[in-house]
Amino acid sequence: MFTKTLSLEIKRFGTVVVAVHPGTADTDLSTPFKKNVPAGKLFTADQSVEYLMNNVVSKIGLADTGKFYNYDGTEIGY
Repeated sequence: MFTKTLSLEIKRFGTVVVAVHPGTADTDLSTPFKKNVPAGKLFTADQSVEYLMNNVVSKIGLADTGKFYNYDGTEIGY
């Protein structure tokens, strides 16, 4: 809800605010969940950043402000 509210406040300045899901990155934080991640879906931190930059950040515009995106560029509903 913070993203949606902030996006409404900031939109008038021409700034885009979105929430992103980076996928499951192979970090200490994800250790308890790694065994449940499907093959090919456990990313390095660098992979997660690359996916977000290529699939989300490079493609969004002001019309997308307030939305929530998955690492692959698909929109996730709230």
